[in-house]
Amino acid sequence: MDFKIIFVNPMTVVINLLLLSTVTDAICILPPELRNTEWIYKYTKPDDNQPITTTLRIQNTVLPQQSSVRFNALGTTMDAWTCISNLTLSDTESVAVFKSDTSYSDGPFGGNRRLYLCMKFTKVTDNLFYFYLLSDVDNTILPNERVFNPPENSIPDDSDPLCSTFCQYTSEPKIRTLQKTGTTDVVPSDAALCTPCESPCEEQVIACPDLAPVNFTTITAETGTNYQDNITYACNTGYELKSGDLIRECLADESWSGSPPVCEIVACPDLAPVNFTTITAETGTNYQDNITYACNTGYELKSGDLIRECLADESWSGSPPVCEIVACPDLAPVNFTTITAETGTNYQDNITYACNTGYELKSGDLIRECLADESWSGSPPVCEIVACPDLAPVNFTTITAETGTNYQDNITYACNTGYELKSGDLIRECLADESWSGSPPVCEIVACPDLAPVNFTTITAETGTNYQDNITYACNTGYELKSGDLIRECLADESWSGSPPVCGRIIKPAKCQGRRRRRRRSVHLNTRRL
Repeated sequence: MDFKIIFVNPMTVVINLLLLSTVTDAICILPPELRNTEWIYKYTKPDDNQPITTTLRIQNTVLPQQSSVRFNALGTTMDAWTCISNLTLSDTESVAVFKSDTSYSDGPFGGNRRLYLCMKFTKVTDNLFYFYLLSDVDNTILPNERVFNPPENSIPDDSDPLCSTFCQYTSEPKIRTLQKTGTTDVVPSDAALCTPCESPCEEQVIACPDLAPVNFTTITAETGTNYQDNITYACNTGYELKSGDLIRECLADESWSGSPPVCEIVACPDLAPVNFTTITAETGTNYQDNITYACNTGYELKSGDLIRECLADESWSGSPPVCEIVACPDLAPVNFTTITAETGTNYQDNITYACNTGYELKSGDLIRECLADESWSGSPPVCEIVACPDLAPVNFTTITAETGTNYQDNITYACNTGYELKSGDLIRECLADESWSGSPPVCEIVACPDLAPVNFTTITAETGTNYQDNITYACNTGYELKSGDLIRECLADESWSGSPPVCGRIIKPAKCQGRRRRRRRSVHLNTRRL
């Protein structure tokens, strides 16, 4: 019978057993319990004591010559095996030996050498078997495994006694198990290696000392303290293995494999600085330590987290906080103002107003700043129109028009009749500085020019030369008024009324009365005629 293990992938091993038709192979009949079934194969590598778990599928009854339990002996691949002993299993123990089909030479003058696998099987149930490889580790074979490698001049016959020939060992091997997938049968605690392999097993109790408690660990599985029992640890949440072993097995020398696990607290990486934030609290960078941020004044959280905690997987909870500058709402327009400066609507930006010309601040603020709470400082400016003071009465004037006393209002004066403007302004306007334009009008009485002397007259009365003053003339004796005016008055336009009097000599009547009468009669006649 050929024995082969085909490696399908790193975690799956397929065993093919093909039944040969020859009678000579009848001695190597595979027991029916192992056929056409998938098995979980567990063992410990003899070179580094690492536990291995793979899956075996025993498909047929013998092994074809394909990729199998494969070794390299001085450059020769040994991957085909022929059974030379019975593999029929009972409820007790059986020994099976497989011989390599291929031989190798250890030098130009060396002969042909073969390898042997000696397996001691024990059936626990139909679902569970355990076995040993009963040879010492051969370091000249790769990978190092328990194989019997006799020298060329000492190759035994296939019929030689199994245990005393093929299955000798000096260091005790470890149990290897085949467990049917989906079952939960357990290897008995008294499972032990029989010595020699033909003798029935006698119970051998090997007990290891109790292990001391291990800080920051939890025992997740524990089968006992006897030989091949093991204890499995797990680092507590937030702790990780720094040295030692999480699985320890009780060895044949009553010591535990490996060394106690050393679990140390997880440390998270340092966090990068975060813009526009301040760290307000920080306990460290180990598991469950945390760091607390606050957005700087004038900034607010837009995303991320202000509190971050170091997690068991060495990462920080949440995500970095994103703080963005506060933005204040747009301000409504303000009546009677002009914006003279504006830096924006973000924190510490400001807007500066000025009351329009002719308006003055009555309340509120001309400069407003965006605050950290998204509000504007102060209150809206209230600008009201400027009012000028009332003007005092002005002598000798009359107000002809008046619009008010506010900015750009005006008042219009007129000098009274007989008065004229000497200085100041007849129109005054209320200015932006609450003053009136110009100066008060000064109206003085009109003065007429002096009159020239009038011939043949005498001034009998004179009040002056101002408006409404008058001068009174009289024709001198012997003279009489011929034309003009004997009373003249100073008018508002600085002229004198009337015209200068003209006094002419008085003409006495002629002595000839008759002639005079005739003339009068002539006049009378002429008048009648008319």
